Order: sequence, then structure tokens, then C-alpha cells
Amino acid sequence: YRSEGLSNMLHAAVQNAKNDPDLNLPALVSANIDWEKNTSEDNLLVKQAMDDYGVTPYTIVERGGVRAGVFGVMGEDADDCAPESGLEFEDIVETSKSIVEQLEKENVDMIICLSHSGTNEDKKKSEDEILAKEVPQIDVIISGHTHSTLEDPIKCGDTYIVSGGPYCENLGELCLVQKEDGRWKLENYQLNSLDETVTGDETVAKELEQYKNKV
Repeated sequence: YRSEGLSNMLHAAVQNAKNDPDLNLPALVSANIDWEKNTSEDNLLVKQAMDDYGVTPYTIVERGGVRAGVFGVMGEDADDCAPESGLEFEDIVETSKSIVEQLEKENVDMIICLSHSGTNEDKKKSEDEILAKEVPQIDVIISGHTHSTLEDPIKCGDTYIVSGGPYCENLGELCLVQKEDGRWKLENYQLNSLDETVTGDETVAKELEQYKNKV
């Protein structure tokens, strides 16, 4: 939907949240857009929409006493696949080093990267594996873009790379236990197939039927 479409979506979400006090917008994290390289009108539209929405480079999520720093990056191949976006992106390794440094000052227990960069059988093109090796402080890389279905995590040092495949085919579960040195070790990992055997939520199914009819 390009710059205008994305801007409209974000502004619509903000407006819906204003109209419904019970609606909580999900956090959006994006760390490596280079706003200084391209100051086109389209880019300014996206930047304004992201500012209005409250997009941040990272966020900190606390669950069960564990503070997890979560940040998001867009990889080089992903950028190349969408030249019409008009956006420019900084290198994911250099960006991640900077974000990790900030998160370490926040005293987080775990660092998670949401990466739209992907993995590849050719190690020279496997951006998330390169990222894991170059920025070893990252504990988990949740990998996207290449539609890889990783039946087992890729382990690089103390970093785990996981990916559930394309189009919500699977719901991945990753269970880690903290070691004495503060890093994390794998206890369990599995991909749960989201097929016809999964019982859907009746309320959600009814809502979806309305939209299907409209379409």
C-alpha cells in the first residue's frame, strides 16, 4: 500500500484508539529506518504517522519478573524486495549493536530481535545468522522475511534463531531457562500447526464471516 497506505493505516489505528478507551494499540518497534537519507514527501508521511502512533526503536516487556528488551530491524534483502517503499534502511548489524548497548543500560534480562531479514542455506546470505555472530549479546532472533520453517532453532553461540514459516501456518513455542551467567539455554521448542484440527474461537469466526461476505 506504499507510503500513503501505511500512513493511513497507522492514523486509522490511532483514531480508533481515541474513540475506544478500552482499545490498547500493540507496540510497534522499528530501529533501522534511515530518515536522514531520504526526506521525500512520502517518507515524511510515514515518519509523521509513526510518530503519531508511537513507534519506537525498542520496547521493554516484563513478564513473570523477567525484563525483555525487544527491538525490530528490516534486512537488506527485504529492502531490495520492496524498492517501491521509498525508504532507506541502516545496516542491521550496526543498528543492533547500538540498540543492544542501550538495552544493556536498561538492565534487561533478555534481548529479543524481531528481524525481517531471514535465514538462507547460503551462510553468506543468511542475514540473521550473520547478525547473531556479529552481535552475540542478542538472546533470541525471531526471524522473518524468507518464510523459513525452522523445525529446530539455529544456535549461534548463546543466540537462538527461530522461525515459524509463512502465513501463520505455525504457532511457535520457545522455552528458555536462565543460566548462572545470565544467558539463556533452550529447554523446549516446537512448532504447532495451525490447521483444521485447531478449534477456532466462535466469536472471532462470526466476525470473520461478516468480513468475508463484504469481500
